[in-house]
Amino acid sequence: MRYRPLVSEQIVAILRETFDRFQATAVPDFDVLDPAIEVINFDTFPVTQPYYGWDGVGAWLVDMSEPFDDFRFELGKVLAHDDKRVVVTFRVRGKSRMGGPDFELVWGGIVSFHDRKIVRVQGFRTAEEALATAGLTSDRVAS
Repeated sequence: MRYRPLVSEQIVAILRETFDRFQATAVPDFDVLDPAIEVINFDTFPVTQPYYGWDGVGAWLVDMSEPFDDFRFELGKVLAHDDKRVVVTFRVRGKSRMGGPDFELVWGGIVSFHDRKIVRVQGFRTAEEALATAGLTSDRVAS
């Protein structure tokens, strides 16, 4: 009998592949993003408004990257997952166009899937807060 990955393992693989493609091309993979995707930031994030749809994903990337010459948005650690959500850490890094110090921010997130498409990305100040909100646990918590 051939091994068939669990749905939770499949969505983790989709998420990792999506970020790998983004790192290589700097273009979101719209085949994996639901057209009605929601991007929800936490209240002390550099950009606090919510973003909706594919246009919203593009606007979030522009809003985040605009102050930087060398901007990188990265998937950090996969901390926990179930059949619909993956709890992760995200990282953004950049060199300020104004000449200030390099910028780096790490935060927790819940990436929600429906039919193998990302339908919502919600940010949290910490990985612990994301895990608690998702009701999942991990021994790989990174602040």
